[in-house]
Amino acid sequence: MAKNQTQSQAASPADVKAFADLRDRVKQAVREIERLRKENAVLAARVKELETGGSDGGFFLADVETPEELKARIQGFIATINDLIGETVDAA
Repeated sequence: MAKNQTQSQAASPADVKAFADLRDRVKQAVREIERLRKENAVLAARVKELETGGSDGGFFLADVETPEELKARIQGFIATINDLIGETVDAA
């Protein structure tokens, strides 16, 4: 009879909370997987376009209008990284 009492007891509040937390994490993981699948599909289409010559073969740079701006931006990144690791940057 003890076995039937154990089976019929309600779950403890800690068990219910743990289950709810797990359920929420699983839902969040599912949303993230769906987002990644969509992003992957977009990237796969872009790769296919590049492979089939659907593009001019040029390098796409968002928010960069000129090569000079790109060079300045990259030099800024290099300077920041060098500052973080403690090395000096030679002027280019």
